[in-house]
Amino acid sequence: GLMNDKTIPSLIQHVLDDTAPAPTRRFIHRYLLIPPPPSVAQAMSCVVRTLIDEKNAISLPPLTVPSLGKILMLIRAGQAGANVYGELLQGLDTTIYVLDILHNCDENDKGSQSFVNALLYLCEHESGLPAKRECLLERCREAVDSIEAVISSSYHVEGDYGSVETS
Repeated sequence: GLMNDKTIPSLIQHVLDDTAPAPTRRFIHRYLLIPPPPSVAQAMSCVVRTLIDEKNAISLPPLTVPSLGKILMLIRAGQAGANVYGELLQGLDTTIYVLDILHNCDENDKGSQSFVNALLYLCEHESGLPAKRECLLERCREAVDSIEAVISSSYHVEGDYGSVETS
């Protein structure tokens, strides 16, 4: 159909370069096909503005989002290896880091507060579940503790996002 018409340039290719991860492409594709409600679009706009603003940009650690369906299947089948749990730990660490931005930022730092609140609003919209900062932090930390009780901490990148901790 129309989406495969080679004479119409792809907006996704215009917005994202060829190295953009597939989940990012799918996310943008879905948002273009089914535009979100205005409040969600405003939250997304706030996140994007903050990330591209060179003066006030928030430095975020890398985050790769693993396929949660695949991970759940492996865990339920008892076949998830340490690398799967390591991926989860990295995602949880980044989530905790982002949620802590709001807690650690100056009360006058409205940009960081708006950024984290916009992310939480997007999480609520995407998941259909309430995304309250304290509750999410607590659940992330519980998950980290549970995973660390099973795998070596060498799979856990804590604080230093440039290298893997080997203890």
